[in-house]
Amino acid sequence: MLSAFRRPSVRKNPTLAPLTRLESDGIPSFVIDDNIVRMNSLWSVAVGGARLLVPQPLAAEAREIIGLLRSGRFAIGEDEVV
Repeated sequence: MLSAFRRPSVRKNPTLAPLTRLESDGIPSFVIDDNIVRMNSLWSVAVGGARLLVPQPLAAEAREIIGLLRSGRFAIGEDEVV
């Protein structure tokens, strides 16, 4: 089953920001091994970090969205009303 998914992001410190953004853009995704990384950060390297998985056909789009997130494209400016 996991062969049908791709890993567009691996993080040593898991965060839900990419997951939330991908889900809002209609890309089903889930995080694996985040519980191990949170319990013992020293194990992060051993398990390969928290991995975000998305369906293979949507992997390129997910990578693009994650790149935009990391660049700050979706950041809220100080002058913007939330």
